[in-house]
Amino acid sequence: MRFPAPPQNKHMLVARWSLQGFLLSAVMVAISGLAQFVLVALGAQLYFLGFLPAVFLAGLFAGWPAEELSRC
Repeated sequence: MRFPAPPQNKHMLVARWSLQGFLLSAVMVAISGLAQFVLVALGAQLYFLGFLPAVFLAGLFAGWPAEELSRC
């Protein structure tokens, strides 16, 4: 007996558990890290605030597995 696949949300850009999703989250975290590096060099004290948008966007666009990967 086959069960149907769960429907994907329409706002997701890539499928859950896909390589593209994990790469998308890694790219978003890398861009956030670069932005945070530049802002800290300019004198801002952000701590982890620069990475929160990347984590939220990874969860929104690539699903919860990519979000969990971007939290590490």
